[in-house]
Amino acid sequence: PEGKGTCIADSDKISYWYKWNGKDGVKFVKYEQHKRNPEQEPSDSAVLTELTAKLESKDLLAARKYLQDNLSKLTKKDAAAALDTYERKLQQLIPSFDTAIQGLQEKYLQDPKNNILNKYELTINDLNDIERLQQKDFLKDAKDLKDLLIKARQLGLEAQTAEGIYFFAVDYNYLLTGFQDEITNELTSWYQILADYYNKPAMKDAALVVSLDEIAKRIVAMEEFQFTFPYSKYNNKLSRMRSEERRVGKECRSRWS
Repeated sequence: PEGKGTCIADSDKISYWYKWNGKDGVKFVKYEQHKRNPEQEPSDSAVLTELTAKLESKDLLAARKYLQDNLSKLTKKDAAAALDTYERKLQQLIPSFDTAIQGLQEKYLQDPKNNILNKYELTINDLNDIERLQQKDFLKDAKDLKDLLIKARQLGLEAQTAEGIYFFAVDYNYLLTGFQDEITNELTSWYQILADYYNKPAMKDAALVVSLDEIAKRIVAMEEFQFTFPYSKYNNKLSRMRSEERRVGKECRSRWS
């Protein structure tokens, strides 16, 4: 799945080993790689050391920029590991960003039943449009809200809303920007699945907001990922996500039948 060969005869190969479960299925056991193409040059050790230090610091924007600027000095595997670490750091920031935006919502509106979009006549896309956010007159009477939204977008978070409550989620499409051809196929495929699941959820405010065909396509993509990368550390989480998408699809079919 990570090979560079341009045809079957010349490409890298991988063997998967499975064990029969004694019933009607198999369990993945291990895999072996058979490389025909030379390995990529190892990562620059000094760059790896500096990158690790930046990812452990509080300045994640600097860490992301350093990673982007030094991709040519990193293997795809090391670049993917660094981006995955960055994503975990973003997840840790979300609670503080959620608290901040919910506090600002109360500050500017007083009435918790109202919401930011109505007050400023905006759409949720406006809150995630970095060019719009940086316009001089945009949210000029709510600078602290504007600064929060700009920082969130620069880091790779997007604002979402459900039932009048605002919160943040990692924007996986944004994370892939500038990295898609520089990281492993496994991480690229994983983030594409997460982008659909979290950034375009099937359900919102107890209503289905994507088509059943779209849910079916997502389930197929998840199954293809597990078939292609049976060794992936993401597969346990992916199985839970797939079960949830199936549940949503089944419930909606039952309502409409």
